[in-house]
Amino acid sequence: MTAQVTELSEELRQQLDFINGELEQFLDGELYHQGIERLDQILQTVPDDDTYRPLRGALFARRAELLLELEDDEEAWEYAQKAMNAGWYDAGVYSIAGWAMYLMDEYDRAREQFDSALELDPDRLPSLNGR
Repeated sequence: MTAQVTELSEELRQQLDFINGELEQFLDGELYHQGIERLDQILQTVPDDDTYRPLRGALFARRAELLLELEDDEEAWEYAQKAMNAGWYDAGVYSIAGWAMYLMDEYDRAREQFDSALELDPDRLPSLNGR
């Protein structure tokens, strides 16, 4: 399997940067539940069409990351898959999927995800640690 990376348009990149900036207050305070609630509110406003699919995917990946912080492995895996199904592919989402699989004792599947992450970013420490 060859890993691929998703590119965002400049407009969607700016929107994602703004949303990530807004989420920082929750992450800095380790308020992951509140961060997930805010992401859910934002996701309700993002159109579910081809133009916005990459942004939705990036937000699903961010939600998966927060779920992993809460040690909700199965739901983190589910949202990592939603991110990929929405067309979002980057080293981060593969790494999140790998850690979710690892924590569910699915070591071979975890290794596949970490390998995909490392194809995109060979120096990604979380993926190297999981590998």
